[in-house]
Amino acid sequence: MSKALKILVAVDGSVSSLRAVQHVVDLAQRGLAVELHLLNVQPPVRGAATILLPRGELADYHREEGMKALADAVQALKVVGIAHHLHVAVGAPAQTVLAFVQRLACAMVVMGTRGYGGGVAGAVMGSVASDVVIRAAVPVTLLNSD
Repeated sequence: MSKALKILVAVDGSVSSLRAVQHVVDLAQRGLAVELHLLNVQPPVRGAATILLPRGELADYHREEGMKALADAVQALKVVGIAHHLHVAVGAPAQTVLAFVQRLACAMVVMGTRGYGGGVAGAVMGSVASDVVIRAAVPVTLLNSD
């Protein structure tokens, strides 16, 4: 039996990130052994909230919001019975994705081209996707929402 391909899928709850999950499902259903990691990156809370909220409550908030963003992807994987690991992190999306790729020793990244963090740099592909493609040391597969 071949070793499972460790894949990180960046999920923000957008249509394109759900297509990224479906792409990995398709690979697995075609016989590719995968070890699937879903990652949602939450933006850091700034300003007075960081002073007023206890650290534990802030961590709970990030975890809760991350799990909301992952919910549809988790449901899709449960329907087809594909095992997966969930990760919620706080930070700059591209840098956090790249850090998780390295930390988990992933062999591939799959992500949508336009999620909820696009901005002006996302005219052709999302700025986060663009940054990951440029800086990743592993193959990156991008899927759009069309």
